[in-house]
Amino acid sequence: MSDEETYSLIFKSLNHPIRRRILRMLQDNELAFSQILETLSMDSGHLSYHLEGLGDLVTRSPEGKYRLSSFGLAAVKLMSGVEEHHPPGVSKSRSRVDVVFKIFSLVLAVALLSMSLYAVNLTTQTDGELASVNAIPIVLGANQNFSYPVSLTYQSSTTESRGFSVEILRPLDSFAAWTEYFFRFDFHFNTSYYMFIALYDPSGKVLSHIGPLAGSEDLEPGYNFGTGSVATFTALGTYRIEIQNQKADLLSANMSLHLKYTSFQRPLFYQGLAALVVTILYPVTVFSSWFWMKKQKRTERSAKKA
Repeated sequence: MSDEETYSLIFKSLNHPIRRRILRMLQDNELAFSQILETLSMDSGHLSYHLEGLGDLVTRSPEGKYRLSSFGLAAVKLMSGVEEHHPPGVSKSRSRVDVVFKIFSLVLAVALLSMSLYAVNLTTQTDGELASVNAIPIVLGANQNFSYPVSLTYQSSTTESRGFSVEILRPLDSFAAWTEYFFRFDFHFNTSYYMFIALYDPSGKVLSHIGPLAGSEDLEPGYNFGTGSVATFTALGTYRIEIQNQKADLLSANMSLHLKYTSFQRPLFYQGLAALVVTILYPVTVFSSWFWMKKQKRTERSAKKA
């Protein structure tokens, strides 16, 4: 066989996927006709046709097994070189695209996460006062108690002869909006003092207490009860403020009482929650697409080899 005929045979064989596969199978092993037939899963006539088409690229051993000739080894080497070669420009271009895509995906995911967490936690608040009563006289002897009831209703606020009735706002209580109520006390003392203050709910349970408070000058305004407790003042009923004089002498003072509230709102809570869901789904979608593309490429390569 001339060199020209040899080259023609090699290129003709390498141009056919089944013949390339047969050459790969014989690269390291001698195989019988039946072994090749079983691996390729084709009829014997079809296999014989391709073995004949390989010509001098394969030979048969004395035992009847097929193996590569020197021309066949050269063809396999040429085939391996072609398959392993990737144009530098294309490889670098694809590599850069992959890197840029991964960096962009990571930056976008972090940005979405930051914005969604900011939106979920963004909170605005509005402070207000529902009602107040001023200059409540307190005159207590040694170890005496002063009790002042405050009724919370959905009716108009009134100051009664003994106590205070306040109309409260219907409470907000959700993830996006809620209201906190609290009492503020202002005292003006005419004598020195040593006392305790306690706040009881409608069932008689102590909600909070302050004391002992001692001194000879007026307290700084703004002693608060109930701050930070969402449910403390949302229930209707009569609350009781009790002051106990622990001093041996007379306690004389005036007390001002203010029922205040703070309304909290998260204006972007649900938008942020939706963005958080998108943030979680985004990497899942990206990586699912990536795995699907890899699987498709493997499937295509397998089909070409077959």
